[in-house]
Amino acid sequence: MLELTRRLHEHLEDVHDTAKLFALATEYDKRGQCAAAVPFYLRCADNEWEDTLLQYTCLLRMAIMYHRLGRRTGTVEGILQNAIALRPDRPEAWYWLCSWCVEKSHWKRAFMYAASGLLCEEPTDDIDCKYPGRFGLLYFDALADWKIRGIEESKEKTFEAKTWYNGYKDPEYLKKFDDLLLEHGYPQNIRYNSSLCSNWKIDFPGLEYIDKNYSRRLQDMIVLSLLKGKRNGTYLQIGALFGDRLNNTYLLEKDFEWTGTTIEKNPRVSIEHKKIRKNGFICKDPMSIDYTDFLEYSGSELIIDYLQVDHGFDSMKLVMEKIPFSEYKFRIVTFGMRQISGEEREVYKTRMRKNGYTLLAESINTSPTPHKTGLEDVWVNLPLLDGELYNKVVSEQGKYITDGWFYE
Repeated sequence: MLELTRRLHEHLEDVHDTAKLFALATEYDKRGQCAAAVPFYLRCADNEWEDTLLQYTCLLRMAIMYHRLGRRTGTVEGILQNAIALRPDRPEAWYWLCSWCVEKSHWKRAFMYAASGLLCEEPTDDIDCKYPGRFGLLYFDALADWKIRGIEESKEKTFEAKTWYNGYKDPEYLKKFDDLLLEHGYPQNIRYNSSLCSNWKIDFPGLEYIDKNYSRRLQDMIVLSLLKGKRNGTYLQIGALFGDRLNNTYLLEKDFEWTGTTIEKNPRVSIEHKKIRKNGFICKDPMSIDYTDFLEYSGSELIIDYLQVDHGFDSMKLVMEKIPFSEYKFRIVTFGMRQISGEEREVYKTRMRKNGYTLLAESINTSPTPHKTGLEDVWVNLPLLDGELYNKVVSEQGKYITDGWFYE
């Protein structure tokens, strides 16, 4: 009470002094005395003619008090809009408008306000208005996007905002992001782009020139990292959905001049591949090919840099029966396959180990629970890789695929 008494005496010495009005209002505000604080904030804003930041702060704190009390919801929006009219360059009022809209389930307005707030630069001064930083606006942007559109891109926005944001991550909003991811599920794809270059843990020649990757779960980036950005490498790709999208070898061919062959029985994929790719494509059922004869006839080296097998339910048979592991060695192997039983999985893993391969990453994933559509494993042939680099990669592996390859 002594501090409040002091502020009252200072105010009475000059009832028009805005700094003293603001100090007194703040003291009442600290005590949760809304009815006493609001008139002084209002008089301070009215009497101040030059300091728009002070006016802005007064309006913002008034709105926050009303918002906290759950009263005069229309007044809250109006006050915040007046604050924005004074300082549209600051994000705090945009943030509180988002919070107000979310409580009312006004998703389109929340989305609009979040987008506007994200255009503002982060303030270097703290006006003590319970603003959690840009991370809070990113959350409202992702939440409103999901509520409005509810599509895969909305999931990606949530995941990327939570994972890649380099600024301060308020613990409350980290929890909100986790809850939102659990609500709508994790994205099927995880994407790399040039803005994440500094987040990528394993530097290699050419990393800085990669605009984006094309694999679903970073397989192309993992291959390049383990092989130190190798140029003129070789691959054998068994199974493909598209020539470029969700394709593990397009980046290798386009930016790093790799050569190789894709084998896929879908003629539509063949047509698309031939339009945009220069490397070979065989439109044939992968199960019908004798791979020993094919590799010998095509003049392949005995050591091939990368093997990808992703052919649905036949992936298991390809691994167990068709791939000539005894005649040819692969530095890196990725397998995508449908769900298989635990017993089948152990049989497949035993075969890979007997052929000299080490499991680097099992069921690479972005979420706490495995994708129901299948799994993706990464195997390496250790004698054909840099052992020191491999040890570094292994030491970084965590619960999710992002743990091992990205700095958060």
